[in-house]
Amino acid sequence: MAGWRPIATAPREIGRPLLLFPRLKATGSVSTVFEGYWDGNDWRSAGGMVCHPTAWMPMPAPPLTLVTPK
Repeated sequence: MAGWRPIATAPREIGRPLLLFPRLKATGSVSTVFEGYWDGNDWRSAGGMVCHPTAWMPMPAPPLTLVTPK
């Protein structure tokens, strides 16, 4: 299953990084997708701020090789 998934289906492994999609703000706008994790009680952004995402996605796999710009 690819793509965004409901936050209720997110794995609740403490500290596991996921891509999170935030809730709509009062203005109707959203901020960008961000990395976050479950701390055992709340969802948090990578910077440690409590957040309330509506969807999640697994982090993409890292590149297999390092690319050096020329």
